[in-house]
Amino acid sequence: MYKENGCKAIVLYSDYENHCKKCDFGTFKCKSPNCNFEGIKKEIIDHCRVCPFKLLKCKYCQIEILRSEFELHFKECENKLIECGYCKLSFKNKEMENHLTNDCECIEIKCENCNEKYKRKEFINHDEKDCLRHQVQYWKQKVQEKDTEILLL
Repeated sequence: MYKENGCKAIVLYSDYENHCKKCDFGTFKCKSPNCNFEGIKKEIIDHCRVCPFKLLKCKYCQIEILRSEFELHFKECENKLIECGYCKLSFKNKEMENHLTNDCECIEIKCENCNEKYKRKEFINHDEKDCLRHQVQYWKQKVQEKDTEILLL
C-alpha cells in the first residue's frame, strides 16, 4: 500500500491491516490540536519535535501551553522560583516584587533626611537620633570645606 512512499515489505493478506497501521512509510497525521501536518513516520517524528501546536506542560504551574507560547510563559510563570539578587533567597515569581518592596533585609533604603543608604535590616534601627547625627556630621564637613576655601583666598 505504501510502495510509493518507499515501503518494500511483502506481507500476508492476514497481516495487511496490522502492517498498514505500523508501516514506517504509512501516512501519519500530527496529533496536536489544530495541526494539519501529515507525513511518513520519520517526518512525523521530526515534526513532533518542533510542532508549534504541541501542548507542553509547565513544570511550575502544570498548565499546558502551546509550544509557540511556551518560552514566554516559562520565563514569566508566576510559580517559577527565582533568586533574589540581594539576599539570594528563592521566591515564586509572583512574590518577588512584594519581597523586594517590603521584606528583603539586604536591599538598600535611602533615608530621606540624611541621604544615607542602609540595608533594610539596619534601617529599622535608624531612628531620628542617628539621622540627626548624620546631618550634623554632614554640615560639619561642609563648614570645614568652606573654612578651607576661605583660608585659601
